[in-house]
Amino acid sequence: MVNDNITTQYVDYGDGNIGAVNPNNTSYTYTNYGSYTLKYVPKSSVGCAADTVFFPVVVKAKPVASIAYN
Repeated sequence: MVNDNITTQYVDYGDGNIGAVNPNNTSYTYTNYGSYTLKYVPKSSVGCAADTVFFPVVVKAKPVASIAYN
């Protein structure tokens, strides 16, 4: 077992986009509705990476407004 430090980390949003880990800016906007798996990925100085946190995200389609009368 190698005892190594985390040197980089990123967030994989599950839609092909990757972002930096920034606790001061935690917002992200998905462009399409669907189901995604958000992952936190730390990397060590020797290149080892691990998906340590998984979070399922479901983005629902925008509702369509309509007016009906009798």
